[in-house]
Amino acid sequence: SITASHYALDSHAVHKREKGKIALDGFFNYQASVYTVPFGVILPKKVNNLLIPVPASATHVGFSTLRMEPCWMALGQAAGIAAALAIEQNKSVKELDIEDIQAELLKEKTTLMYFKDITVDSPDFEMVQYMGLRGYITDWVADLDRPMDRDTAKSWSTMSGITIEKFEGKSRRDILQAVYDLIR
Repeated sequence: SITASHYALDSHAVHKREKGKIALDGFFNYQASVYTVPFGVILPKKVNNLLIPVPASATHVGFSTLRMEPCWMALGQAAGIAAALAIEQNKSVKELDIEDIQAELLKEKTTLMYFKDITVDSPDFEMVQYMGLRGYITDWVADLDRPMDRDTAKSWSTMSGITIEKFEGKSRRDILQAVYDLIR
């Protein structure tokens, strides 16, 4: 992910109002959930060292939500960071490690995954984003103050390769931060 975005899936009509028709031909509008946008949508397959944040690669329906200016701004930010990293690392943009791009975006407080209970001002923002991107938090709520439970400890142990045994009395924040510190 290089950003999280949200806008309804919609398509404008392909014809003007037609007499006798209730709906406009080609029009639809569906509410959508927050989603992540992968780096690949701005990275052409056949052209080297070109990033295209506005004419992003998407289906007609996918582009209906990507086309919104806040998303374009976020894609432009990611493109700028990728271009700078390519120069600094003397690599083509296709050779860049997505984790390097994400790390720079997180330094700039970019939301890569949406969590209802974590804002960019939170001291846990970068850690939650990093761990969320790696599948440790699978819901829109990080719920860091909730007590750690056995099933989550087992899952995070499996994911990280780190044995999490002494979790009783600790919060999800405590354990997630400890795992983050060890794997990062």
